[in-house]
Amino acid sequence: MLFLLPAATGLGAFRRGPVRWRVSMSPSIQIPVSMRFLRFVLTVCLMGGAAVLAPSAYGQETARGTVYQDANENQQKDSGEAGIAGVSVSNGRQVVQTDTEGQYTLPVRDGDAIFVTKPAGYRVPVDAHNRPQFYYLHDPDGTPDSLDLKFPGVEPTGPLPEAVNFPLHPSEKQESFTALAFADPQAGSHEELRFVRDDVIDELTGADAAFGITVGDVVADDLSLYPRHLRNVGAIGIPWWRVPGNHDMNYEVASDEYATETYKRYFGPTNYSFTYGDVHFIALDNVQYKGKGERYTYSGKYRGYLKENQLEWIREDLASVSTEKRVVIATHIPLRTYAVGDTTESWLPGTDNLGALLDVLEEYRVYSISGHDTSNSWHVYLDEEHGWTGPGTFHHHVLAEVRGGSWKGPRDDRDIPAATMEDGTPNGYYSLHFEGTDYEAQFQAAGRPADRQRRVTVHQPAGDQQQAHAGQWAPPTLCVNVFDGGPKTTVQYRIGDRDPVVMERTIQKDPFMERLYQRVEGTEAAVSAPEPSSHLWTAPLPDDLAPGAHTVTVTSRNEFGRADTTASVIEVQEPPSAHEEPQ
Repeated sequence: MLFLLPAATGLGAFRRGPVRWRVSMSPSIQIPVSMRFLRFVLTVCLMGGAAVLAPSAYGQETARGTVYQDANENQQKDSGEAGIAGVSVSNGRQVVQTDTEGQYTLPVRDGDAIFVTKPAGYRVPVDAHNRPQFYYLHDPDGTPDSLDLKFPGVEPTGPLPEAVNFPLHPSEKQESFTALAFADPQAGSHEELRFVRDDVIDELTGADAAFGITVGDVVADDLSLYPRHLRNVGAIGIPWWRVPGNHDMNYEVASDEYATETYKRYFGPTNYSFTYGDVHFIALDNVQYKGKGERYTYSGKYRGYLKENQLEWIREDLASVSTEKRVVIATHIPLRTYAVGDTTESWLPGTDNLGALLDVLEEYRVYSISGHDTSNSWHVYLDEEHGWTGPGTFHHHVLAEVRGGSWKGPRDDRDIPAATMEDGTPNGYYSLHFEGTDYEAQFQAAGRPADRQRRVTVHQPAGDQQQAHAGQWAPPTLCVNVFDGGPKTTVQYRIGDRDPVVMERTIQKDPFMERLYQRVEGTEAAVSAPEPSSHLWTAPLPDDLAPGAHTVTVTSRNEFGRADTTASVIEVQEPPSAHEEPQ
């Protein structure tokens, strides 16, 4: 005999949550079960039959619906609005294609997200804050109350609707388009949300871009800031996609299973894909939380990792994607982590099972973007040495951050900190330009002219750092920090009509950051200690420069072959006499 017993008396026994009832073969043997299991048992009893309880039956239903052309853009399927064939729809594990009528069926479990992969030539609807409306969360009971989250999770969605339809709006397929990319806005307070707004969002409002994407750390642990963040980023005026970072997690939970409940409440699924032009984007949550009070041996309370069900979903997602397309992977934690570009391993976690992802992607040309590193931006080109056997090299790009150096440093006339990263890169964001399957990423320092792509400084090991005194020392070093430069970047300088001098990429701390750190240490404007930069180029100045002002022209050619030129003035002073102080 099967007994269903309330776990407590009174109305409290009927609250939603993971353990509200107990099922027992006798009143003395009780097994805790969830409301999801209870619904299944009641269904079996009402049908008057017996059941063998298999994991595949647990909480599983069938979702049905239509992907259709929403001609009047009212997000309702009206008479005469045709279905769209061949569109991918997923439950996060399996991927199916819509039939000739635009219809699909998918198994769905409680807690699943059902979502559509936006195809090229269509737009997904957006809400008032420009959040793409491409998914349906199926969580009848919502996030379990017993988790006692600090920030609210998913609200109960109730029974699965008879139809879960997805409207798409036809648009011209663009072979050429631009996307905006943010890494780690990571505002931890309302003041820091103002910094993001005034330093970055203001200059992007009305941007001529197809969409934007944030590669994690949308905010910094205080998930109550999500609504204001949404309003502000939504004001840019373009659809904005996101992936979660380690600062977007519910840290109270015991495992990774419920670590993104608040994130999902506001942004939906944590793994999904969409297509623009000839580029297929795959967004992945590669932050695996160990659980409250638990730690991984090397990486702390989380690690970079892709679960087997994520890898299987990627395989299914790509099954309908031509190998002629470019694939762009967006994650928060870098896939391959270096402290300083392609030279030195970092203590920061990379993605532990990168090799498994490389195997899944091996037929495609891949560009990947991530954030997470607070000290450096860099480019890594994965090849056979790293386990990549696909076409060309796998370009992995760790982006400089919107928040830069943790929103620290001297403040400007807008009362916004300089926020320079420890490698000397200003805080900023990226424009990703696509032409067919070709691409170029362009870094933009926040609040600065578009041509501000480098910083030129003169470094003397001792003495005044801004001026050079002729004839008294070995020639000082010209230092050029090419923001977002990498191993393929080349730099040269020319003084007047002299021959150009090729500069050498040097892994060292930026002298500018060393001076800044010393100047503000111990003050309210203190910055983090400098870290070696992966994009610093150095060369000695000529030892025969005459006293006076000289124009130094620096030309850099970046990872994508684009050349930029900057002119700076340096001064060479007469050596001081025995009785005069240096000027």
